[in-house]
Amino acid sequence: MTGQTSVFSKDGMINPSILYVEDNSQSRKLLSKFFFGGYGLKIYTASTAREGLELLKTMAFEFVFVDILLPDINGIVALQEFRKLNKNGCAKYIAISAAAYPEQIKLALTSGFDKYVIKPIEFKLISDIMESTSAYS
Repeated sequence: MTGQTSVFSKDGMINPSILYVEDNSQSRKLLSKFFFGGYGLKIYTASTAREGLELLKTMAFEFVFVDILLPDINGIVALQEFRKLNKNGCAKYIAISAAAYPEQIKLALTSGFDKYVIKPIEFKLISDIMESTSAYS
């Protein structure tokens, strides 16, 4: 299990916890260190849906970023289990995928994702999503 945590802090900022489920280690590192780290946020990572589910059994997250094409369980299928296990009923779920097909995006959003982000990830878009959907903004 990856289960890595990167804890950053900024004075006076409330730090929501984030789960990022992504099988590509470079993508995990890029978003975890270079984006979320710059905001002073707590990041927990998982490389498979099953690892993400294990983390959700013991922790609550404000944001759950999920790659759609995970090696063990498709992110859309895993979403329902993520929602059941997350103790934070107000959490936001963001799909991340290189698949930019309108049908894929529609399926993800109608399945319960709050937002859909297409790779390559634009940091400004992630920032805008978090600020617009967060109680911490």
